Amino acid sequence: MAVASPANGRPAPPPFDFGGIGSSAWREEALTRAAELKGLADWIEYSLNDPKRHESQLAFKIGKQLESARQAAGQEDRAAGRPWTRWWSRFKRSLDGANFERTLGGLDAVEADLLRLAPDDYVRALMPSLKAHVNRFLPKDDPRRIRLEPLAAKAEVEELTPTERGAAVAAFHAANTQRRRELLRLRTFRNVLVAATILLFMVAAGLGILGAFQPTLMPVCFTPDSKVVCPTPGGPENTIEHRARTAAHYHVSTKPRQDQGSRDGRSGVSTGSTS
Repeated sequence: MAVASPANGRPAPPPFDFGGIGSSAWREEALTRAAELKGLADWIEYSLNDPKRHESQLAFKIGKQLESARQAAGQEDRAAGRPWTRWWSRFKRSLDGANFERTLGGLDAVEADLLRLAPDDYVRALMPSLKAHVNRFLPKDDPRRIRLEPLAAKAEVEELTPTERGAAVAAFHAANTQRRRELLRLRTFRNVLVAATILLFMVAAGLGILGAFQPTLMPVCFTPDSKVVCPTPGGPENTIEHRARTAAHYHVSTKPRQDQGSRDGRSGVSTGSTS
């Protein structure tokens, strides 16, 4: 099916392929966001009347960044080497967040470049969202956040100068950088927790196996003040063998008392009947 050309006579852009279903939720979100930005980039590029050279170069760079981010999110950037080295490289990049950082960083860069290239009406309409995004990730005393406050108010009534637009883009870029840093710290904390859990599990399993094969190598009972103390309640008296010996001893020691009581009872009965 033929694709209709735009009104300005330029050829229609090639379709943006989503690729297959990603292996995680963040990959699917990144692919969806890349497709959205691709459509926005095409709209902005075709809305430019007689684009200048630097604008054309920026539009070309945006397309390259989008393609790189899409390949990273879709796991299409294959690593060189043998199969097992490729799998190890992919696992390592997934663990330290290299793919995530490359994808998210590329998409953030595309958004910032689109703000530089977009028409002024689009930027003015986007200022409330930019302000909310910057206020979420930048502290209140950040000069870029402070500078954005009057720009957002001015965009409601009049156009922004190129310098003011650059300040807004710089604040947006700083907020995206801070967001990625927070995600990186969170991923590092998760890796520390996972590594500590695995290490403690291996130590506990090793101690359990060692204690099963060599019970006397690591005794768990000790004798302070000539008294045996163990982790289990009652110390060594809590073993099955000791319980059995205690029950047998109790049975033997109480049997004469029971026999004596029976004889006393019978004697009392006989005396009472005689009287």
